[in-house]
Amino acid sequence: MQQFDVIICGAGPAGSTCALGLFDAGLNVALLDKQSFPREKICGDAYGGYAYKILNTISTKFGAKLLAINQGAIIKRAKFVSPKKHLVEIRLKGFFSSLPRTVFDNFLLQMVKEETKTTIFENTTAQKIEVQSDGVIVTTQDGTQLKAKMIIGSDGSHSNVQSALTNARETLVETYPGIRSYYKNVKGVEQDCLEIHFLPNIPKGYFWIFPSTDGLNNVGIAANKKMLAKHHINMRKEFHYLMNEEP
Repeated sequence: MQQFDVIICGAGPAGSTCALGLFDAGLNVALLDKQSFPREKICGDAYGGYAYKILNTISTKFGAKLLAINQGAIIKRAKFVSPKKHLVEIRLKGFFSSLPRTVFDNFLLQMVKEETKTTIFENTTAQKIEVQSDGVIVTTQDGTQLKAKMIIGSDGSHSNVQSALTNARETLVETYPGIRSYYKNVKGVEQDCLEIHFLPNIPKGYFWIFPSTDGLNNVGIAANKKMLAKHHINMRKEFHYLMNEEP
């Protein structure tokens, strides 16, 4: 059985940033994720200045590495369009960027590998979590056992860690399924501006167009799951309609 001080479940932005935050704490840290990186993640890909601020607070070296990434788009404005086509534009203060999660999440994990002594387990699922008087034992899908004094759940909304520690799974009252794709040669897109459209045929939802890296645009739709069911809306059909018919 491998011994650690801390086990972090989930190597996305939360888990990797947590590992970076512990880089000089003198602790033996393990970081687990069910996938290998780089990996896809459905998202609009935009992130705000707090990402830089957090990394820079942990270490100015980490903040400088984030600013040095030569991919993505620097975002300065955002446009919001109402169902009746009224437009509101705001200017964004501080550092704001649009960078594919495939790149951003992998950048954070690679920095953990380069800048910390964290033991990383990719393609590893915490199959069983046992709370004992002197710590926690994690059993992975291949039977490997890891023990630590503390476990941190960064494994998303359906957290195995939360279930193990509370004997309950959080009830997700409001969920918003999303569809996202990348497109080339989108006309009229301003490379420093996010577009968010609220449309009458997507109740409690929105359609977005975000500039991305290498001439790509991140285009997607998200809506409230209950409203989709209530109005019998098929998201894939709606997305296809928006892309082909909605001016």
